[in-house]
Amino acid sequence: MEIPEIKSGLSIGVVLQHYGLRVYGNYRICCPFHPDRTPSMQIYPKTNAAYGFSSNCKTHGKSMDVIDFIMLKENITKHEAIVKAGTLLRTSPKPEKKTLPVKKEKAARNRCYPKKDNKRCFLYYNSPKYYLKHEIRGYSKKNYI
Repeated sequence: MEIPEIKSGLSIGVVLQHYGLRVYGNYRICCPFHPDRTPSMQIYPKTNAAYGFSSNCKTHGKSMDVIDFIMLKENITKHEAIVKAGTLLRTSPKPEKKTLPVKKEKAARNRCYPKKDNKRCFLYYNSPKYYLKHEIRGYSKKNYI
């Protein structure tokens, strides 16, 4: 197997599952290369890469692909890591399109429209600031300022 085939076929999620690492919110994990209480490694599933942010770690400031991650985790040479990644690719079940949890998009914030039962909206639209702001806008449009 060629290296580009391994990198494109083996996702970072499969490698993390192989080592039993848990992905937290915002694609963060506790760094497996040093004792860590809070997640300090960022996972980028679109590019199959990981980045260590902790300053007391040997991976600080390094972007790692799947092969580099295996090499550092197993403490082996690059060639051995490529062989290990090839076996992981062959033995792992065919993953779905995304193996990591998909980040949910935030729901569109409901605009606040004046309603009798919504006290906050009522107070906002009936405040002097609201009317001053809109009166000034209307005046500037009307008088071409």
